[in-house]
Amino acid sequence: MRGARGLSGVLTVGDDGVHRFFARDLAEPFLRDLAGWVCRIAPAWDELHRLCGAQAYAVDGAGAVTARFDDPLLWPRALPRPAVGTLAHTLEEVQRLDVGDSAWLWATTRGPDGDPRPLVVRTTRGEDVFTRQVVRLHRDRGAQTTGGLLDYRLAGAVLELPRLGDRAVLDAVVRAHPRLEPLLPAFERHALAVVAPRLGELDGKAWFTFHHGRLQIAPTREELAPRGLRGTVHRAAAGHLVFRTKVDVSDLLEQLAAWVTQHLATHPEVLALVGARHRVVLPDGEEVRYRDDALWAHLPEAP
Repeated sequence: MRGARGLSGVLTVGDDGVHRFFARDLAEPFLRDLAGWVCRIAPAWDELHRLCGAQAYAVDGAGAVTARFDDPLLWPRALPRPAVGTLAHTLEEVQRLDVGDSAWLWATTRGPDGDPRPLVVRTTRGEDVFTRQVVRLHRDRGAQTTGGLLDYRLAGAVLELPRLGDRAVLDAVVRAHPRLEPLLPAFERHALAVVAPRLGELDGKAWFTFHHGRLQIAPTREELAPRGLRGTVHRAAAGHLVFRTKVDVSDLLEQLAAWVTQHLATHPEVLALVGARHRVVLPDGEEVRYRDDALWAHLPEAP
């Protein structure tokens, strides 16, 4: 616009989720104009609510702050929304999760500021948003990290963890940020260290899911994430496990054999799967049976 005066500077976002604008010659009208613009535009662009509560700072040529502008009354029509990736945003995401919701979680024992840092992003935001924030926060390659998919169900929050030691990372995060304690229930319910022993101890019928190469076993269907192939598993009189599903996945046994091979070195209990069979109950009641002893020939028998 001809005659308009431009302003450039630096924008930072703190762990409190507050946006802070820094610029030379910045004056009080800047924050008032910004608040007015957000209140006009935000109804059509929901993410702009994250600017609510912003602060402005005037700096000199050396970068030293000469004035601070902060007026909560400028934002009467919109509530502050913290930026994705900040601790404030993670706290907000956790508090807003309800039954049926899911989110990606990632945590590190040393974030950019040296302290344990969690990250929670709803799956509805898209995996690219989550991945960008992980890259931004994962500065210290020597730090311990973990990640998984967090599901909220009637039975409570369940996070699928790939490794037993991952719980230590989450404990460190919660010690540093006690308000995140609601994340802890049932974190290891479906960890491999829990699933593997269940295979060997299975007596009677249990429920299972198999999704993206991850096997879960639970006494009740409600404890399992509602995704992937699901059904029941029981031990036949001959000793082998039988997986029963209503969906015909012809290579399920091949995938399970690969899963056993992958985890055998760290969890020998997975050998309980050797010799497993797969039965499919079709809608018309017909049963399809799968058995392939050659898949297990390279594996030792369960002790």
